[in-house]
Amino acid sequence: MDVYRSLSQIDGQIPGPSAVALGYFDGVHMGHQKVLCSTAAFASIMTPCVFTFSHLAKKGDAILSPEAKFSAFREIGFQAVVSLDFQEVRGLSPDRFIHEVLIEKMGARVVCCGNNFHFGKDAAGNVDFLIQECDKAGVSVLAAGQVTFSDERISSTAIRRTISQGDMEAVRKMMGRPYSIDFEVIHGNELGRKLEFPTINQAFPAGYCVPAFGVYASVAKVDGQYLPAVSNVGVKPTVGSDRILAETHILNCQRELYGEHVQVFFLEHLRGENRFPSIAQLKEQIGHDKERAAGISRSAIRQGDWYFNIFHGGSGEGLRS
Repeated sequence: MDVYRSLSQIDGQIPGPSAVALGYFDGVHMGHQKVLCSTAAFASIMTPCVFTFSHLAKKGDAILSPEAKFSAFREIGFQAVVSLDFQEVRGLSPDRFIHEVLIEKMGARVVCCGNNFHFGKDAAGNVDFLIQECDKAGVSVLAAGQVTFSDERISSTAIRRTISQGDMEAVRKMMGRPYSIDFEVIHGNELGRKLEFPTINQAFPAGYCVPAFGVYASVAKVDGQYLPAVSNVGVKPTVGSDRILAETHILNCQRELYGEHVQVFFLEHLRGENRFPSIAQLKEQIGHDKERAAGISRSAIRQGDWYFNIFHGGSGEGLRS
C-alpha cells in the first residue's frame, strides 16, 4: 500500500480510475468500516484509495496511532492512502477540492463517504453538493448511512467517551475489535520484575485517548502470537509515576521487548487503580488480578485471529444500520 503525504506526491502515481473513501477515520470503527468496505468493494475494477488527514485537532484525542490506522486500511484492501496535513487543503473551496484533488489528482470515478460528511474551506461542502458536482463529471457518490449501537450513532466521540469510562466490551462492539495501543516499550523502575510479575511499560503520548485508570484483562501480540496478559493503566499510586503508563504483564513471555512496538488489546476493566498500604499487599492483589485476567484473555484468544482483526471482530450485537 502506497502512502502519499502531500498533493505534489500524488501526480501520476495512482493508477486510475480510482474509488476514494473520504474521512478522518480515527478509530476505523464500525461506522467508518461501512464507508471503507463499500469503497474497497470496487477493487476488481478500480484502485481503492483513502483520502484522510494526518491530524485534526478539533477531532479530539487520537484513538489509533497512524501506524495502526494504516494497518487497518491495508487489511481492508486499500492500495493507496493520501494522508495530508490539513493546512495543505484547508483553503480550497469545495468545488476545487472535488475537481482538483479528487478527480484530477486522484482519478476518482467513485467517491464514498458518510452521510454527514463536510469538506472544503470552512466545511462549506456537504454530501448534497458532492453529489451535484460529481454528477457533472460522471463520478458516482455513495453516502453510507449511520450505524448505531444502543440507539446512539457510532462515532469517534462516543468511542472516546466509552474508552475513558473503561467499558471495553461496548468499545469492542463499536470498533469491531478490541481497543488497543501499540506504543514503544520503554524502561520502567523494574518493580514488577522484583515482585515476580515483570511488565512491559508503554507511555501514552500527549494527544491520545486514555482508558479509565485501573486493571484490565488484556492480550498482547508478540511475534505474531496472541498471549494472555493483565494490564494496569494509570500513575501507579502505590509507588508513583511521573506520567500515564500502561504496564502489562504478559503470561508465558520471557523475551525482552524494549524498543519494540507491542500491540496490547484491552478486553475488560477488572478494578480501579488503588493505593495499597504495602508492597506485599500490592503483590498479593496482582496475583489475584493475573488469575482473573488469564481466564478472560484465554477465552478471547480461543476465538481466533478474527476476534482481533479489523471488520472481522465484534459480535455485531446491538448494531443497527
